[in-house]
Amino acid sequence: MLVDVTATLFTAAADGVAPAILLSATDSKRRTLGQYMFNAPEGISRLMLEHRARPGLQFKALFLSGTSTAAAGGLGGMVLRLKQDGIGAVHIVGPQGASSCSSSIKSFISWKHPQVSVSEPPQQQQHHDTAACGHFSVQYCDRHLQVIGFGSEPNSSDSRASSCCSNAWQCPVWLAASARVWTAESATAATADATAAAAAAAEAATAEDTNTTHNGVGAEKCRGGSSRSSSEA
Repeated sequence: MLVDVTATLFTAAADGVAPAILLSATDSKRRTLGQYMFNAPEGISRLMLEHRARPGLQFKALFLSGTSTAAAGGLGGMVLRLKQDGIGAVHIVGPQGASSCSSSIKSFISWKHPQVSVSEPPQQQQHHDTAACGHFSVQYCDRHLQVIGFGSEPNSSDSRASSCCSNAWQCPVWLAASARVWTAESATAATADATAAAAAAAEAATAEDTNTTHNGVGAEKCRGGSSRSSSEA
């Protein structure tokens, strides 16, 4: 069966929402077969709701690249969003600390559904097995998606990790450069928007002050004319 996959990127640099990606697998009749999300930064639920692009009933899994605010800060809001939308279960896949991150939100959020299951590689596997000899481990697999984990940078204090991770995937130079350019352009656009908004507000305030001054002068003239008319009478 032919499956189409659509990737939707969510981010709002001006609002402090880090990038997240929603993958949607659909068939030839545009029926959703599965949805998968990569990262849940702080503010992602609100951003998705505003753009009417939140996950549907076929949402399967959430993948976390880390446990920082930029990667998992919106996990609590995401769970509440899935609860309200009637999602029955969701699988979270992440690095060491993902289970603790998921458990910590239970201290201030209560829910029965969705049923949340978390999987993370053992610490030893994360440093050695996932990158040894260029063979990467499968972290998640279903009928429509297979996710493979790999190391980024070895632990310099562990010589075995360094040797095992020597063949690990490295970010291409062009991709890293594109990410830096994209971040710079986003920051420049946010600054330009803020400057334009401030200029518009200042212009509106000046116009309002000018109208108020003109109205005051007109009122004085009207009162002066009325006084002269009364004297002449």
